[in-house]
Amino acid sequence: MVSAALQGRDLAITVEGVESPFVIRPLPGRMGKHLTDLYLRTMARELPPTQMEDVFRIALDGGQWADDAHTVLVPLPEDQQPVWARCDDELSQAEGQDVLHLAFFWQTVLGMTGVNSYIEAGGGFAGGVKTLGFLTQTLGISPLTTSPSSALETLIRSQANMSPTSSPMTGSTVEKLPANKQSRRPRKKR
Repeated sequence: MVSAALQGRDLAITVEGVESPFVIRPLPGRMGKHLTDLYLRTMARELPPTQMEDVFRIALDGGQWADDAHTVLVPLPEDQQPVWARCDDELSQAEGQDVLHLAFFWQTVLGMTGVNSYIEAGGGFAGGVKTLGFLTQTLGISPLTTSPSSALETLIRSQANMSPTSSPMTGSTVEKLPANKQSRRPRKKR
C-alpha cells in the first residue's frame, strides 16, 4: 500500500514496510509539459515502449535538455538518480510501479489531484487507467471531445477494453440494425 503527501514543494511517497519515503522534487513547467507529451505519445505507440523508462526516470529524479531548443528531454546521468536507484533496490515491481506512476502523474498538470486519483482507484492497472483518462480529459484530448479516429481514443479503449463510442453517421437507426432485428412494417408516407 502506498500513500503520498506534500512536504513543502516536494512529493513524499510512503510505501508500507519501507522505512523512509521516496521524495520527488517538482519539475519546471516546461519539462512537465514535455514529459506528459512523451508519456502520451509512448502510450499511443508513436514512440517506442523503451521511451517509458526515460519518462519514469525523469519523473522521479529530474531531467535535462539535450539541445538548446529545449525539444529533447533526457534523464539525468545514472549517478544523479537516487530515487530511481532506491526503487530498483528496495521495492518489488508492483510497489515500484506505484511509485513511478505517482511521481509521473504528480509531475503533470494534475498534480496532487492525479496522485489522489491513482491512490483512490487502488493503484496498479486500475489506478493507471483511471488517472490516464482523467489526464486526457483535463488536457482536452479525451475521446469524448476529439474525432473518433484519434490515436488517443485507440489508446484509451485498449487500456480499458472499451468499444468505440462513435457510430456510423449515415442511414437510419433501423438500417443500422441486423436484418433480423429490423421492423418489417412498411414506413408510413406523409
